[in-house]
Amino acid sequence: MPTSVTEDRRRAREHLGRCLALARAYAGLSQTAVAHELGVRRATVSLWETGEREPSAVDLLRLAEIFGVGLDALCGRVGLPPLFFSGSKSNK
Repeated sequence: MPTSVTEDRRRAREHLGRCLALARAYAGLSQTAVAHELGVRRATVSLWETGEREPSAVDLLRLAEIFGVGLDALCGRVGLPPLFFSGSKSNK
């Protein structure tokens, strides 16, 4: 049975949320630190990570910059580089 567009969108949001949480954790940043960098509330970052909301295109670009990854890695289309969070980047 085909899935609905709504179900596909929900799954995509949840997948993106897991990728955001993973990238943030690898970067050693808290939700509060990421929220501060973006000028949003910590609860907003939490909603993105749980898939309840999705970040705007501008916020996705800024998140990729904060985490030091490309959009493909941030969105889970390619794996995160294994050593790029090895401490060479200073935590904010």
